[in-house]
Amino acid sequence: MFNRRPKIIAAVFLVVAGPFLLSSVLSAQTKPNGTKPNGTKPNAAEANGTKAPAAEAPAAKMPAKRPNVLILMTDDMSRHCVGATGGVQALTPNLDAIAKRGTVMRNVVHQGGFSGAICTCSRAMILTGRSLWTVTPEQLDYRGPAQLATEDTLFPEQYRQAGWQTFGTGKWHNGNAALLRCFDHAEAITGGMLPFSKRDRGGARDNTIILFTADHGLAVGEHGLMGKQNLYDGSWRVPMILAGPGIPQGAQRKGLAYLHGLYPTLASFSGIDAPEHSKEFEFASTVRGQSQGLPAVYGAYSPNVKRNQGVRAVRIGGYKLLYYPHNQRKQLFNLTADPWEAQDLAQVPGFSVKVDQLFDSLEQWMQSSGDPLVK
Repeated sequence: MFNRRPKIIAAVFLVVAGPFLLSSVLSAQTKPNGTKPNGTKPNAAEANGTKAPAAEAPAAKMPAKRPNVLILMTDDMSRHCVGATGGVQALTPNLDAIAKRGTVMRNVVHQGGFSGAICTCSRAMILTGRSLWTVTPEQLDYRGPAQLATEDTLFPEQYRQAGWQTFGTGKWHNGNAALLRCFDHAEAITGGMLPFSKRDRGGARDNTIILFTADHGLAVGEHGLMGKQNLYDGSWRVPMILAGPGIPQGAQRKGLAYLHGLYPTLASFSGIDAPEHSKEFEFASTVRGQSQGLPAVYGAYSPNVKRNQGVRAVRIGGYKLLYYPHNQRKQLFNLTADPWEAQDLAQVPGFSVKVDQLFDSLEQWMQSSGDPLVK
């Protein structure tokens, strides 16, 4: 046993996983006649900053000009790896500093995957703003999201069309075609990362939205598992921190949300219009403290959609149900009282009604979402 806590340096993860930078340089990106480089008129929508509840510091004021957006996305990272998102042994001073001047989302989940490469499915959902079974519906295997070919406007591409300059670096999961559509510039990271305060030399901090998250969590021994191919909370939930103009400072949000909702959410804060199919997943109002989040979230992991394998999940309030279709096993957890999912309540007297309630909701979602198990 180690006699001291492990030191987890945030910069290491950020370098490995790679950020996206959406830079709003209006003077360079908007033509004199008011049109953008693609010939369209600029989007006139402006994101409205709102005041946080009285117990919190106010939201950072929305600037007159459009914000920069910096997305720091790690790969294979549990929320327990960041102090501000629940890592009691994690030493992550840079990320914790961002959390202090922003908002932490406590209950964000990815929606799963249809191959063992959860990261590839997750990032494809983020890029398109689509749910699991609709992201590449004609190819529900690794190759679909790994060589993402879609008519949907991709997340960074939406910003390019609205006049932002876009830059990406680090690990990419979704093919060259998507990469070229998303970024004006893309290159590999070659060095380390200075503390945020030492990098802010151009006044960009006050006009930059920062979102830190991961493409999924990771089991590192919980339930005897190592990896991401499950829907226990260690793998299902992701860390998320937002900071910048229009975002409340020092806030914690417990509302349920999907990771792929970051597309319409950041669009809302940036004053641009997200695709209609993505808007149901927006959680900007939850960040602002104006809503309680989604009433339920669902997930599915299927290593091969042609076989009756994998697991399905639903969470409503503090209760979560896991369902294993190959043997019809169900597990029920009270996450409020049992956050590590150590006590299965499915067979405990008095919980049968709760099991039925969650399973009915899960079956309805499987029917409506296009789950291959019910086709």
